[in-house]
Amino acid sequence: MSIQLKIAVRLIISFGLLNIMITCLNGYTIVQGQGTQTLVEATLSAAQNESKIHLIVEQINKTRMAMWSLIAIGPNEDWEKEGGSAVKIEKDVQALMATVETPEQKAALKKMHKGVVQFKSAIDEVSKASEDVTDMVAQAVASDAAKRANVIAQDIDHIASSLAKEFA
Repeated sequence: MSIQLKIAVRLIISFGLLNIMITCLNGYTIVQGQGTQTLVEATLSAAQNESKIHLIVEQINKTRMAMWSLIAIGPNEDWEKEGGSAVKIEKDVQALMATVETPEQKAALKKMHKGVVQFKSAIDEVSKASEDVTDMVAQAVASDAAKRANVIAQDIDHIASSLAKEFA
């Protein structure tokens, strides 16, 4: 009877140690899982930010095309659709600024936001000057503003491409 008791005590101690090891292993897994979750969230956030940058650049390019169309043929369907998108672009850049964490990315987005504000003002000048297609002075003003908007948009493209590389 005492031999069986000794075996029973040894089994209880063994199962107790086994339970303690399983609990420790589960705790370790949970801690490591939280680190992995943080890494996955950071990766998804970077991918979303990269996608947002590409959408902003695409919208700027659509606005540029509509702007040149406005100068060439006057107010049209494209301009009515894309002309007011500079405000949306500015809001998108501001929303993107709220999601980034590194100082370099914030600085680049601030520079991009400044460019978008300048782009928006140039687009407004083009819109006002292009109301009368027959007025040559207004067309010259619109053309100069469009050229300025084009240069600003190219600067924004450069900033956006470097940001997209950082997010990738």
